[in-house]
Amino acid sequence: MSALRPLGCLARPLALLRPRLVAKFAGLRPPARRAHSLAGSSVTVRAAAAAPAAAGQREAPASFGVLGVTAELQAALAEKGISEPTEIQAAAVPALLHDRSSDFMLASHTGSGKTLAYLLPVVQILKESELAGGATAKSRRPRALVLGPTRELTDQILQVAKALSHAAKFRSAVVNGGSDMGGQREQLERPLDVLVGTPQRVMQHAEKSHLYYGDVEVVVLDEADTMFDRGFGPEVKAILAAVRTKPEPARCVLVSATMTKAVRKLIEDDFPGMRQVETSSLHRGVAGARHTFLPMPPNANKLDLLLQVVEGEHRRGKRLMIFANTLASCRAADHFLSERGLQTACYHGDVPVEERRAAMTEFAAADGERPPLLVCTDLAARGLDIPGRVDHVVNFDFPLNPIDYLHRTGRTARAGATGRITSLVTKGDRVLAERIEEALQRGLPLDALSSDRAVLPQHMRPKKETLQRKGLERKAEKHSNKGVRGAGRVERTSSGGKSGTSGGKGGAGKSGGSGSFGGKSSGGSFGGKSSGGSFGGKSSGGSFGGKSSDGNKSFGGFKSESSGSGGSKSYGSSKGGNGGSYGSSKGGSGSSYGSSKGGSGSSYGSSKGGSSSYGSSKGGSGSSYGGSKGGSGSSFGSGRGGSSGGPGRGSAGPAGGRGGGGKPRQRQTKFK
Repeated sequence: MSALRPLGCLARPLALLRPRLVAKFAGLRPPARRAHSLAGSSVTVRAAAAAPAAAGQREAPASFGVLGVTAELQAALAEKGISEPTEIQAAAVPALLHDRSSDFMLASHTGSGKTLAYLLPVVQILKESELAGGATAKSRRPRALVLGPTRELTDQILQVAKALSHAAKFRSAVVNGGSDMGGQREQLERPLDVLVGTPQRVMQHAEKSHLYYGDVEVVVLDEADTMFDRGFGPEVKAILAAVRTKPEPARCVLVSATMTKAVRKLIEDDFPGMRQVETSSLHRGVAGARHTFLPMPPNANKLDLLLQVVEGEHRRGKRLMIFANTLASCRAADHFLSERGLQTACYHGDVPVEERRAAMTEFAAADGERPPLLVCTDLAARGLDIPGRVDHVVNFDFPLNPIDYLHRTGRTARAGATGRITSLVTKGDRVLAERIEEALQRGLPLDALSSDRAVLPQHMRPKKETLQRKGLERKAEKHSNKGVRGAGRVERTSSGGKSGTSGGKGGAGKSGGSGSFGGKSSGGSFGGKSSGGSFGGKSSGGSFGGKSSDGNKSFGGFKSESSGSGGSKSYGSSKGGNGGSYGSSKGGSGSSYGSSKGGSGSSYGSSKGGSSSYGSSKGGSGSSYGGSKGGSGSSFGSGRGGSSGGPGRGSAGPAGGRGGGGKPRQRQTKFK
């Protein structure tokens, strides 16, 4: 991640985490006293990200009438200005209406319309049952129970239910920690169809006999992942046990923006046959949002950088939410911005309920007024449907996990609108920020990402076959010396044996000479089955190709006219030849560079019985550089199959070979 450069050093734009798209953070003119500019990497999630995952998936219907919604409920939706269903509504409404006995899991990103996705079919089923002569509304006996994790979310669910009840004619109420028990008890004593509440308050009323579960037909867990994350698991399981152990068990509908481990475990343990309805945008960036990552430069003031990000847009009347990880950080940012003359509102757990409601009301003020900067913790990240449009979400503290990132960024670009997300990235946030940015660029889900470098993202993990292959390779390497002990192990690591510097079947034949590159060659050859310094195959002597033998200074791939013995200064091979030949010779003498059998003199090839040769020899004597079989003297090469300075058939180290010749250095090993 690049650091932010001073204003005078903007020769190159700053890039964060090797991005493909690098953009200046435009529209801001920092005061002269500030020493850093705003530049970072941006990723825009296009509308294609919300396309159906499957190629054959049908498009969303154009109206709720196609989904089977009654005319009364369609009229209630029209009053709210809703005419077309979203992706989750188009999938969930008909499924819940047609299958009225199964449990369902509805999963979609924040702001996708999940509340209407379950309220519409639940209310319609209750009304149809009532018209058919079934159960009717009774006091203290709700027919549908909707649970939410926070007071704010339950209040919003009640508002949506009240909007539908004007046309559908059903009764609803809410019980949460925002009001006293006495007033809620009075509401429960009236006839009731739908009850919305937090798990803890619902259990308190049930324990005081203000509430009975006997007539509950369906129970909905809205924001199920948040309820388990905030410790409502025991209360939720107690309520589920009560409504599902009746003679006529209630069906369950789980609603979540993310599929966390706790939610998956609940489904596996308690709802093994639950049907899941998911959208293609689950765990992915919302289409229409632009994500910008700003790296923090060394020794920079994080609060000053925050001021540069939000000051311009705030003065233009934009709605901005600023997220912090802790109460202390939230208060520090709120205090700093207030001292700089910016209007702020604080929203966290220590703020009283009434003040939080007032802050949210002020933030969602009508257009034309300048709304305050909403400085908040993750309490405002989940389950809130903020009236109006949030233009910009700023992560003053980078989220600790990708789930929090999804919930925070879901506050903007809701219901098809556009929005911006800006994250201040410190040194400790680089790993997770890099992986989130890459996943956004690739259109991959974010839920499985980790801030631990040792935990690779799913698309970077090796395949199962690769892991198995590498395991077998490590096992083979571990047992490569198995059974080799004592002098044998010493010999493998010294001049002899099969542990030369390079192996292969390209050695110097069965009696190879020095410096060969080919296979079955004698002398300094490059080709195969060649003798002498040849480059070709099946050639003898210093030829480049062909089957030539002992040609006088022949380099081509043709058969030499003068083969046999007696060639002088020839580059080919000769039988019985003498003189300074570079080929191989049988019985030849003189300083030949090839291989010779029975040759004498200072030959560079291999010789059988030859002396002072540089190749390998059988029975040779003298100071030969090749290996010898039965030879004497200080030889440097290898014996049968060995060659010096080139790949051999066994191995061809500088002094390797089968039964290495000469006097290789060995360590004295004593055995008791």
